[in-house]
Amino acid sequence: AIPDAITEPFTRHPVFKSYFPLKKIICLVDAALIEDQIKERDEVLRQITAADVIVINKTEAVHSAYLSYLSNYLAHVNPLAKTLQSTVTEGFPFEIIEEIKYTKKIEAFSFLKNVNLSGSLILGKSSLAKQHLSDIATRVYTFAEEFNFVNLFLGLSKLVGKYPNKIYRMKGIGYKKDENKKIIIQTVGSRVDMDYGNHWKKDERKMNTLVFIGKELDSLSIQDLLIRMLTIKEKQ
Repeated sequence: AIPDAITEPFTRHPVFKSYFPLKKIICLVDAALIEDQIKERDEVLRQITAADVIVINKTEAVHSAYLSYLSNYLAHVNPLAKTLQSTVTEGFPFEIIEEIKYTKKIEAFSFLKNVNLSGSLILGKSSLAKQHLSDIATRVYTFAEEFNFVNLFLGLSKLVGKYPNKIYRMKGIGYKKDENKKIIIQTVGSRVDMDYGNHWKKDERKMNTLVFIGKELDSLSIQDLLIRMLTIKEKQ
């Protein structure tokens, strides 16, 4: 199934959002079959890149060396997700469900802990540029300057709408100088969504960080688009 078609009612319909808030997307991966499934169906990659948690199941069916390779591969394909392992005897890692059920306020930006940002955050620099199997790539863009969020929303919406087969997922953090809360920026289905998240901590450096996962991302001139959305451009 295409993940967008499943998640969209829970993110757009007010009744679903109220009674069934979408906390996390969990993708269950068969360790023995996943590599062939990725080669056969593009929707498998979309499910992996849409996930917040990836559970590698039936790990006892493959060699430990291959399991290590598979874990690294999935982490590269979707660095935004937490990757776990389970076996037939151990069963599903239900601590993920417990975390969703009993945690009153989930930190929406913990995904950045899985992304290897460079030490020096340079304006518009793509700090993560690893090419993966099936041409899946991840790009991370960081900016110290503030965005014009109206223009950013319109620009990203146009970009995502124009290239749905190239941009599989986008997620990030934004900031406003006069606002103490982080701004969640992410694709929800086929659209771009922005909402307020947790407060910035006193020792946190306020930065705009956007993560893109997809195919042929360098051909989309994402960096140029984001630079045009900065408020610094309006003052020149």
